[in-house]
Amino acid sequence: MLKALLFDLDETLYHPDSGMLQAGDRTITQYLCDEFGCDWGEAEQLRVGFTHRYGTTAAGVEAQFGTSQADFYAATVEQVDPTHYLRPAPELNAMLAAIPAQLHVFTNATRPYADGVLRALGITAHFAHVFDIEFAGWRPKPALQIYQRAIAVLDLPPEQIGIIEDNPANLVPACDLGMITFLLRQDHEAAHYSLSDILDLHDILCKEKLCPQRCE
Repeated sequence: MLKALLFDLDETLYHPDSGMLQAGDRTITQYLCDEFGCDWGEAEQLRVGFTHRYGTTAAGVEAQFGTSQADFYAATVEQVDPTHYLRPAPELNAMLAAIPAQLHVFTNATRPYADGVLRALGITAHFAHVFDIEFAGWRPKPALQIYQRAIAVLDLPPEQIGIIEDNPANLVPACDLGMITFLLRQDHEAAHYSLSDILDLHDILCKEKLCPQRCE
């Protein structure tokens, strides 16, 4: 039985078509232009390159230029108003309410950003913890230590923890640790279950008997 579920935030708890993540990317690219005198194309290359090499642009900017990740996030994605892109999600709200397990957010974003997204979706009340990038020691997923730290806080065996992601790379360490893994909109060897939509999660939990008796 799963006793806890860790949800990725961006493009997991909301659909990629919302434009929310892209708005954050634009603020990052503009920041790189302004701070380092890049043109837009050069800044885009920096943003993407840092993400591939370091896991997040923030980690790359810190490593290469010494800017703290907290300051970077405050100047970029935390400036985006989620209500411009996201609306309350009653079906998601009802689905989360029906899951008989502890729910937590597990994200490479900061707490202020995550809180804004959850408020915009109207689902804040469902989550006991937000395991954010500061909790992770500013080391983004898929660094193994982040998963181990979350497991320690939850005080549960890994096999009683599920994780829901849209990025298969972030499921690899979870799978290696023995967690139950769910992947959105694609298949991957590290995913025990694939979901075409986040709203399918409750039905899969019940069908696969991963939930307690309330799913019956």
